[in-house]
Amino acid sequence: MAIPIPNRPVVDGEQLAVHRFGKGAAALVAAADIHGVAFESCARGRFWRKLTGWFRGEQSPAAPVTEAVVPPGTYLILKSIPGALRQQYGLEDDEGVVFALRSDPGGKIIGVLQCNNGAEIRLQDLREAQRLEVLSLALAEGTFAGCAEPQIR
Repeated sequence: MAIPIPNRPVVDGEQLAVHRFGKGAAALVAAADIHGVAFESCARGRFWRKLTGWFRGEQSPAAPVTEAVVPPGTYLILKSIPGALRQQYGLEDDEGVVFALRSDPGGKIIGVLQCNNGAEIRLQDLREAQRLEVLSLALAEGTFAGCAEPQIR
């Protein structure tokens, strides 16, 4: 049985990042949620304690990360795109994209980013911590009434 992941809707101007939950399923979260945890650990002097604990096999509870629900039709900017991905899809360093939902060959609903040149990039194909910015929810208005919709991985 899967553990439910807390979620909330995105807002215009929000900074997002790709995060992998559980078995590697990619989702979008607030960039501060994943980047702030690492900086906070180092700033408080916990880095060495966590590192040595890891080598001893100790597990520390992970900081809770809330998934950011992005409705289809949301305009985003995919930022600092890695060279291999730029070359594969014919993209610039930063690229305007639109979030959409698709069915994969197995019938599972997946999140994709539609590029201006017609290319579609699966969220799963983006690297951990890849940054995005929410430009506009204009096309997405009324798509989700709340966060009760099934979450996409």
